[in-house]
Amino acid sequence: MCQKMKRKYQTISELVALLEADKEELDARIKALQTPPASFEEELLLKYIETRSTIKAAEFAKRKGIKSAKGTVFAGGDVSSLVRNESNSINPVILRIAREIFEKNTESVIRAYG
Repeated sequence: MCQKMKRKYQTISELVALLEADKEELDARIKALQTPPASFEEELLLKYIETRSTIKAAEFAKRKGIKSAKGTVFAGGDVSSLVRNESNSINPVILRIAREIFEKNTESVIRAYG
């Protein structure tokens, strides 16, 4: 089900407008995911989106020999920081997808461990 469908609407035209907005967002996501990464940060977030794991994304960076902004070996927390912070080198659509996954993962952990 589309995210926007969870919102209330009063008329068919309002529903159509919500669906059109969903369609535009989906088209933007498809285009962003099909476009080659423009930076290593974007490549790292695409790996995070693919695996849905900060640890696996960090392992990807380690295998490539890339260091974190602190000059250390990448860790899951570095990937988390990348997801949470703004960056001009990351497509905003890619960042939005990564943040949605991050929020879902965080909610799952909270539900599991309180």
